[in-house]
Amino acid sequence: MLREKVKHLISPIVDYLIKIGVTANTASVMGLIFSIAYLFSSWSKIIPLTLLFLVLSGLFDALDGEIARKTGRASRRGALIDSTLDRVEDGLYMVGLLALGLNSYLVFLTMISSFMVSYLRAKADSFNINLEGVGIAERGDRIIIIALAIIIYYLYGTFCSEIIILILMVASMETCIERSIHIL
Repeated sequence: MLREKVKHLISPIVDYLIKIGVTANTASVMGLIFSIAYLFSSWSKIIPLTLLFLVLSGLFDALDGEIARKTGRASRRGALIDSTLDRVEDGLYMVGLLALGLNSYLVFLTMISSFMVSYLRAKADSFNINLEGVGIAERGDRIIIIALAIIIYYLYGTFCSEIIILILMVASMETCIERSIHIL
């Protein structure tokens, strides 16, 4: 549901980027660059920039696949680059939460459950099972929840932000269970 709304919203951006010659791989690398900027702004505790770079990283994650599809240049190589950089970015998002001072055990468990969501989708793909839309914590949803946690951190502090990350961890675990059942 969120995916279809986002596709509709980003379509003009995708069309513009294609027009100026931006490739899907370039968009993937831009997502990585913005996630690195997110990490540095987290370390510096510049919360508005942290939030901006997280949103831009997530946006370019949504753009890369659409650019590949619209240009007819989707490939195994591009998919590998995209999914690999996505996992690096997911890790950087979690390290950024650590830099903000969130509980390391909570962040670590959230990272594991988040990686498992992505792993299960990749594993299902190897069985020719499509898990798109299965579960409540797909990647885009997780980025939105992390953004919410950062806003809560800025407004109310670490403890309240940790509650949001705890919700993310539980949602990711639920998604893992739902996807596992779907695969079986």
